Amino acid sequence: MPGDERYRSWAMAGRAYEVVSRRSAAPGEMTLTLRPDHGHTGHAEPAVAALPGQYWVLRTATGMRLPVVGAHAPEGPLELTTVRVPCGPPPAQVGERVMVRGPFGSGWDLEIAAGRTVLCVAWESRLGLLRSAVDQLVASHPRHAGLRIWVGGRTPPVASSRADLNRWALHGADVTVVSGGDVAMTEAARRLDFSPEAGVALLAGPLPMMNATAEALVRHGVPAGRIQLATHRLIRCTNGRCGNCRVRDKGHPLFACQNGPVIGYDLLTAPSQG
Repeated sequence: MPGDERYRSWAMAGRAYEVVSRRSAAPGEMTLTLRPDHGHTGHAEPAVAALPGQYWVLRTATGMRLPVVGAHAPEGPLELTTVRVPCGPPPAQVGERVMVRGPFGSGWDLEIAAGRTVLCVAWESRLGLLRSAVDQLVASHPRHAGLRIWVGGRTPPVASSRADLNRWALHGADVTVVSGGDVAMTEAARRLDFSPEAGVALLAGPLPMMNATAEALVRHGVPAGRIQLATHRLIRCTNGRCGNCRVRDKGHPLFACQNGPVIGYDLLTAPSQG
């Protein structure tokens, strides 16, 4: 993420948007389409395009803060998807004004995919956390050696996820969908039809499942430094104060909102330092 002061002022300043549409994409997901509210006295600078995997903070009219992911065109509509929907009345109704800050955090490192086979693993509704990365990988398909997408869960993917999977398959991705009560996320690592030492893995699921899957991939030969985990769902306060998004306790703690939300498995397994 850029580190100059001008970028920091862009990211921290709230920009006003109006909600023009909202739809429920999957359990725990809500996608909002926003348009700039130029009549508001919010920050005048245009929003900065996010890297795949970075997140924004959306503040609703009731003061609720939600971590969201998505994409936008400069000075154009902003489409954001919540990474979790809290209990209570649905936030951000059509016509409401919301404030957006960001983007923040680390995104997917797709540069290491050049010349390698990429395995994207999503558990149920977490596919939304991989969407922007897969879209970029599909668009740059000549740069990598192949794209494998494994989606598993206890229930089949919802219609919107199916549409994404079908679209990616039409563009050459090898897509596998497995559902049922006996399905485990680690199954994605059991049958690798490519050279593991030349692979890259992007994982999106509950943290214990991602850790188990990453461990299985390492046993199969995928280097830990080329396995990345999406920890967006752990983010709560978005400012590093509550400690609820801690993903590593020993040695130097790691927090999803500050050190992530995309975190390399090698960082999670690195030896603790006094």
